[in-house]
Amino acid sequence: MNNSITIDEVRDFLLDRLPERRKKRIAERLKTDEDFRNEFYHCKALLAGMEHHFDRQLKEKLKKGDRKKKRTTSRVNMAIAAGIMLLILAAAILLISRSGDHVVLFNRYYSHYYNVVSDAGRSRESALSPYENAFREYEVANFTEAVRQFEEQIQIRQEDNQLIFYYGLSLLGNNQPGKAVAELAKVADSEHPFNEPAAWYLALSYLRLNDLKMSKEVLIGIINTESEYHMRAEELLNEID
Repeated sequence: MNNSITIDEVRDFLLDRLPERRKKRIAERLKTDEDFRNEFYHCKALLAGMEHHFDRQLKEKLKKGDRKKKRTTSRVNMAIAAGIMLLILAAAILLISRSGDHVVLFNRYYSHYYNVVSDAGRSRESALSPYENAFREYEVANFTEAVRQFEEQIQIRQEDNQLIFYYGLSLLGNNQPGKAVAELAKVADSEHPFNEPAAWYLALSYLRLNDLKMSKEVLIGIINTESEYHMRAEELLNEID
């Protein structure tokens, strides 16, 4: 078993592209090996730089009312720089491989949405509440367990749109796009700060179902509201057309 993990492996793990055996080994080490876990989240922070560019306004909304001051470290700057490089790489891949197949399109545009609600992934497992542990399972891409735990929490907090959003994402990651549509639509139609990313992943869920008509409708809605996702929505809509 490897003693370390690369950025490419972290990305493939989050996107559920690793062989099942390697994925299980990484998930187990995240629970038991603190040094490995710290290395994993360092790599993940670098990858998060790409999402940082698209989601920084959402994070500012979520931080309102939060009196805790976040420390600014050099790692954030590294994450942003790495994100720019990943965007360039993604653009190159997009130009090279264009296809009308809905599964190929889905895989091209889908990415593991960063957990901006809880720092559970960096906490010791024994210190986590059931609520936080659901986010931990999502963050390490253990979608089957995340779905189960989010379902339990939603029974307690039925109006918690944060739970509903990440539950929908977990369903999509667990290859259950039909169920994901029902959950993501609730948040997309709300006034919650997650409504914009929820609409984007709702469009991807319809795409995964090969319901191109509904996917296009949602994408047009994203474009018309000048969402943070409108540029990606325009690109995907052009691909579908």
